[in-house]
Amino acid sequence: MRYAHAEVQVRFPDGVRDLDLRLLGHERLDHPDGGTKLALHFIDPHYPLALDTHYRLRAGTDEIERLLRHVGTAADGPVGGCADDLGSAPVHLVREES
Repeated sequence: MRYAHAEVQVRFPDGVRDLDLRLLGHERLDHPDGGTKLALHFIDPHYPLALDTHYRLRAGTDEIERLLRHVGTAADGPVGGCADDLGSAPVHLVREES
């Protein structure tokens, strides 16, 4: 099995499209249906973007469900050690495939 991060393409206000996602932390949660959920928290240290990738193992199956969630930008408040301040300028989501 090979791991690859969910396909995410963004465009920052200055035209940059590159993401440099760094693992900030993780948490393991038990789901009410008996399954397990793993959340990996990522930030881009150069731009105000934070993403979570959630993996859910469904009880009684061999399926792994993956979900990508945008959890913040600098406009929402400080994002873990972000070096750049782009104010409230929008970050455009060009493509997302989880």
